[in-house]
Amino acid sequence: MKVKSARKKADIPANETKEQCFIRVVKPRVQSALKRIALIGNCTSANYSYTPDQANRIVKALMDAVANLKAKFDKVKTNCEQFDFNV
Repeated sequence: MKVKSARKKADIPANETKEQCFIRVVKPRVQSALKRIALIGNCTSANYSYTPDQANRIVKALMDAVANLKAKFDKVKTNCEQFDFNV
């Protein structure tokens, strides 16, 4: 059985701000995502054979995921900028 290496609450400062929490949580997640993308890139070596269509579908899936991520971050910014009592 695989055991998750979750941080214990004792490791988290009691006075941690939301921004500090964001940085603590997001940094390893981004590093993991970048590493996994690099692993996908390893499949382009001469040890593998793939069609241009397969390559395009992989790149499209990754680009779509990045576009969705960007939209989520942009939505947070947009919602803050569009506040109005007259709505």
